[in-house]
Amino acid sequence: MNLWLIIGLVLLNSCVNQDLTDKEDLMADQLRSRIANNEVYSELWLHQNFLEGEMQFLERKKAELLNAIESGNTSVLEELEQTIRELEQNRELYSFNEKYLGRLPRPPKPLPNPCGDPDEVLNCPALILKGGLLTLLSLEKLGDIHVLVKDERDRVVAEVYETIPSREVEGAIANKLEIRAGDYALTITKQDFLNGNTITYGIHIHME
Repeated sequence: MNLWLIIGLVLLNSCVNQDLTDKEDLMADQLRSRIANNEVYSELWLHQNFLEGEMQFLERKKAELLNAIESGNTSVLEELEQTIRELEQNRELYSFNEKYLGRLPRPPKPLPNPCGDPDEVLNCPALILKGGLLTLLSLEKLGDIHVLVKDERDRVVAEVYETIPSREVEGAIANKLEIRAGDYALTITKQDFLNGNTITYGIHIHME
């Protein structure tokens, strides 16, 4: 093969690889910017945030039940067994989610607790949002998610209005919502691949 042709092919391949790298870097920068502006979150991260709060609550409950049993109250044995089962289920779910979180965005930690009281973490907004827009990224391989935003009267005030492939994360779906200012409960229903059914969980959000 002609020497100059070989050199030309090498240079062309180098330029293509550099273009791809530059494009990936640009998309990563855009994604980080959108995270910083409270516009995009991964659904898996929200689920992890929920599970962390639940496990903290269940650990405290387990400790209280153990203290009651040590004091001679054996009537709570069944409740203790149920609490331990729930803890184990949550740990399994948490480990499952962690396997898929590597490529999805996570907000910087630790997150501020707007309530101030660590014992009230489950009642605090997990998300403080701005601008009226929220994009939840879900992984296509983990199936669809169903998202509802409800007010204090349990009325649905927002749903996903657009579902499109994510431009920033390959294999992710961008679920877009428009939410007016206020405090809400965001509920998400999705497939549970560990137990073969569906999961529904909720978090509190505040839109400024």
